[in-house]
Amino acid sequence: EKEVNNAESKIWNLFEITDSNLFGKNYYTHILWSLERLFCEEELVVRAIKIVVKLAERKGNYKISNSPMTTLYEALSARHHQINLDIDDKCELVEQIVEDSSIGWEIIESLLPERHNHGIVGNFNYYKYRPYEIRYELKYVKELLKMYKKYTSIAIDAAGNNLSKWSLILGKCLFIDLGLFDFVKTKLRDIIPRIESDEEKYVFKETLRELIYKHRYY
Repeated sequence: EKEVNNAESKIWNLFEITDSNLFGKNYYTHILWSLERLFCEEELVVRAIKIVVKLAERKGNYKISNSPMTTLYEALSARHHQINLDIDDKCELVEQIVEDSSIGWEIIESLLPERHNHGIVGNFNYYKYRPYEIRYELKYVKELLKMYKKYTSIAIDAAGNNLSKWSLILGKCLFIDLGLFDFVKTKLRDIIPRIESDEEKYVFKETLRELIYKHRYY
C-alpha cells in the first residue's frame, strides 16, 4: 500500500514493459497473482482491490492479457463473483472506486452488462480447488440482476452531463429490463437542457433514434 502511493517507488519498474517480445519476462504478473490470492481473504480483499486500482491508474503498455485492468474486471464483474465479499459490499466498493479513481469511468464501463447475455447463469463461481473458504457465493439470477441494476445506476450517476457516456449506457439497452426507465428519463430531462452544444444534442438525438428503431419490435 505504501509503495503504490509513492510515485518514485521502485515497484513501478516492474510495470515498465521494456521487452517487446510477447514471450519476454513480465515480472509484474507475480504481484498481480499475489494480490489475486488476497481476494479470497475476507479481511484483506477490499485493500487488495484498492491496490490493484492504483496499479491500473498507472496505465502501462501491457503485451499480454494479464494486466491490472483485467484483474479488476475479473474481481468486480457481476457475473464472475470470485472474491470473498458480500454482493452489497462489492457494489459499495465499485461505487467508491468510480467516484474516487481517475479510471472510475473505464472500470464501470467495462462492468456494464450487455442485453444479449445479462441473464446467463453459467458458472457463477469457480476455482473450487483453492484452499480458501468463500463465504459469499453468487447462487441466484436475482442476485446477479441486483448487481447489474446497481452497476447501471452507478454508471448513470457517473455519466453526468456527458452525452457520449449516456449514449454508451443507452446502447446497452438493459436499463429498461432492470426497471430503471423512469430513473433514466428523469435524469435526461434534467441534463439535456444544460447542454449548450447543439451539435452534441443532435448527435445524441440521432443515437436515440437509431436505438428506438433497432428495438422497435421489443
